[in-house]
Amino acid sequence: MRIKFLAKKKINYIFLIIFSIFICSSQLFATEDVGSKIKKKFYNIKVDYSTIPKELENIIETWKNKSIAQDIPLGVDDSYFDYLLDQDKSMLRILLESEGYYGSEIDIEIDIEKHQADFNIDAGKIYRFTTPIIIVNSLPYIADKDSGVNLPNIKSLKATENVAAKVSLVVIDEEFINNWIEKNNCFFHYHVNNKAIVNHINHTVSVSYDITHDKNVVFGDISFLNLSSIDQSYLMNLLTIKKGECFKRSSINKTRSSLKKSNLLDKILVILPEIPSADGVVPIVFSLSENAHHTIKAGSNFSTDLGFGFNIGWEHRNFFSEGEKLSSNLSITEIEKELSAIFSKPFFRRKDQTLKIEGSIKREDNDAYESNGVSLSESIERKFKNNWLAGIGTKYNYESITEDKVEDNHFLVSMPLFASQNKKDNPLDPKNGWTLYLNTAPFIDVLDTNIIFLKNHVSGTYYLPLTDSQRVTLAFKTAVGSIAGSPSEDIPATERFYAGGATSVRGYGYQLVGPLNDDNDPIGGSSVMELSTEIRMKISDEYGIVPFVDCGTSFSSRYMDSGEKLLCGAGIGLRYYTSFGPLRIDYAVPLDKRPGIDDSFQLYFSIGQSF
Repeated sequence: MRIKFLAKKKINYIFLIIFSIFICSSQLFATEDVGSKIKKKFYNIKVDYSTIPKELENIIETWKNKSIAQDIPLGVDDSYFDYLLDQDKSMLRILLESEGYYGSEIDIEIDIEKHQADFNIDAGKIYRFTTPIIIVNSLPYIADKDSGVNLPNIKSLKATENVAAKVSLVVIDEEFINNWIEKNNCFFHYHVNNKAIVNHINHTVSVSYDITHDKNVVFGDISFLNLSSIDQSYLMNLLTIKKGECFKRSSINKTRSSLKKSNLLDKILVILPEIPSADGVVPIVFSLSENAHHTIKAGSNFSTDLGFGFNIGWEHRNFFSEGEKLSSNLSITEIEKELSAIFSKPFFRRKDQTLKIEGSIKREDNDAYESNGVSLSESIERKFKNNWLAGIGTKYNYESITEDKVEDNHFLVSMPLFASQNKKDNPLDPKNGWTLYLNTAPFIDVLDTNIIFLKNHVSGTYYLPLTDSQRVTLAFKTAVGSIAGSPSEDIPATERFYAGGATSVRGYGYQLVGPLNDDNDPIGGSSVMELSTEIRMKISDEYGIVPFVDCGTSFSSRYMDSGEKLLCGAGIGLRYYTSFGPLRIDYAVPLDKRPGIDDSFQLYFSIGQSF
């Protein structure tokens, strides 16, 4: 027992010694830290704004906040401190000159006791531009005389006579002249340089623009190097330049962008000769490196009304060596399973036209109906100006549909027509722009020719940034649809309109917003209306919150009955921003909850914004 006691006592003494050392060292370090804070004083930069023009105050305040000398602690070498003050003085003078004050006087007084450097600034008179001069290949430019170059009128420049001599205006004018020459001439080489002469007697600044250029040339033969699996004829269709056209380097850059958008090329190197040929022709060679043409992708989603779902897809972007795209996708949720494939051929009969062939096998088992179907369609799409796309096609759809325990077979033949405009700035996370989709399709059931109807649908979105940084965006969506012809009960259940769910009226179950049968199962309608509003707020680079309100319903008749109430849902969403787009989680509640029909809330998870 005695030995055990001594052992315990020894251990306690060791613990007390270690603890005492720790406390003392902590106090010592704390004292040193306090001492270092006492010693670490900085100089203060003081500016007297009473002698400074009002328009210069923000600029000088910005300079003051970035001053080098005020970040230097006391005790540094005097000559080094003087050097830093001279650097600050030089930077301030440059800023004043950039605003047109070339005769400023800056005196510095150092108050040792206050640890303060007083900058006394006399900005002086503001200097003004004289009429600018343009010199072309060492000769004065005369607008009415043919000089071999197309230049802008001097009156269109900003740095003109009697305008405050701000450096930014000269920079803007030089860029304007560069862009003008590029747009209105065909030079292989040209260069624009500015020169400014300051007259301190007249308080003026004279600017001249010295332009040098060679002769006008045209594009020659266009060829490609290092092609392995891409047909050259396809790439020729992507070109935005032609042999014999006016040579412009901006046109070459535009062609590079067009080639890159094919998603078939990794690197594009443009090879130009050192000088044009004697007859003014410039051959263009594109040295290429191809991308992999196959992609496998997978994704998943979840919602409380549909459960878990996933999809997997495969894509080949150069199936027959001319940019043809073949893609297939398998999508499985708890109520829907679909295997689909799409083949598209660009430049079909003309450069702005695409041929599409689509097929799918689909099975659905939801509260409204059960269906098994197979479909095949072909369409031609054509691009128009201002991002308009229009198309026409035919579609064949055979389905076996069970509704209210009654099975019907339908063989629908339709001729869909559509037009769309897409002006949004990002497909997964738009912050500006809009979209508009117009669809109409006449249907006939080959197995029952009494079933004939015309299905119409119009939808649009609009995105308005509320801040310059685009961290807050107001987003709207609206959709209306109507089916004319056969009554709603005769139209196949898969072609009726439904509302409610993750992409419709959130807060309500899938397809539950609209007409219901006696068992409270959806039966769909002949018309629909949907409205959505979101405020997308990015609270950091990675996270954002999105409050939203959705309203809508489907109607039994083809006319949207004003007597039927729109059901609304509201909620809040969380966004996690990734390199490929935002991950979305939305929590929504029904504002018009119907007892025995609607749940208290719905939860949705997916990739990309809701619209």
